[in-house]
Amino acid sequence: MTDLLGGSGGAIGGIRPVDILPFARPTGLGGHGGGAVEIAAVNDLTIGTHGGIIVNGQAGEDAHKGGGGGSGGGILLSS
Repeated sequence: MTDLLGGSGGAIGGIRPVDILPFARPTGLGGHGGGAVEIAAVNDLTIGTHGGIIVNGQAGEDAHKGGGGGSGGGILLSS
């Protein structure tokens, strides 16, 4: 892996980038992308039975035209 990057954000809901519709909240915002985590160990690297590393993207907002969810991020483990 050459680059460790976080996930990209989701798009706003609607047909065009900015939809003006006769609704209070016509378009939902896109969700945030997941983070980027790098864990490097000199010796052993152990993740316990109930342990976890999570870099999920956020869900898009609900609306008349809901936003898209953000993509997950990246995890790099090395020892």
